[in-house]
Amino acid sequence: CGLCAFLVVLPWTIRNYKIHGKLVFVSTNGGVNFWMGHNKYIAEKVQPTDHYVRMIYPDSPYTWNSKSEVEWEKEAYKKGIQFIKKNPGKELSISIRKFLMLYTPYDNFWHKLFYFPVMLLAISGLYLSRHHWRNLILIYSMFIYFSILAIIFQGLPRYRLPMMPFFIIFAAFAVWKILDSIPALKDDKIYKNQ
Repeated sequence: CGLCAFLVVLPWTIRNYKIHGKLVFVSTNGGVNFWMGHNKYIAEKVQPTDHYVRMIYPDSPYTWNSKSEVEWEKEAYKKGIQFIKKNPGKELSISIRKFLMLYTPYDNFWHKLFYFPVMLLAISGLYLSRHHWRNLILIYSMFIYFSILAIIFQGLPRYRLPMMPFFIIFAAFAVWKILDSIPALKDDKIYKNQ
């Protein structure tokens, strides 16, 4: 599996080496995303997205005059780390906010109508399936991985999309367990035939 991933990324890495003259595995925007998750603007306001960073923040990475994308990325990481070192107290509240933002629904009535029941059931399903944790460790690891990424970089709702099918499965498991606990349904002929 790791070899397959390496082979998929390899042509792009070779391309990056030819263009930048340095080893860049996938892209050079990691530093900017890191900076967007650790700066004075996110400490005071809503998390900046790429579009707003370009328009609103005068000292954003998009205004720096670095010689190359690779240097630009390094500078963004450096400024993000400087912010963390100078503001450890703010950093804790930022991290909590980014984590919560990852699991916040989109600002849309229909999305909220779907999202809240599914997530409530998914949390129930996670709890009800706790005895099977050894079989589910990879799924739990994925939830932890994306949550940590959100804390390190940005906690935008779209970054939870890879997790949503699994949340829906856990929600369905919770529904099944609830239905399974209703005696009237256990006596149902359809239920018995399964």
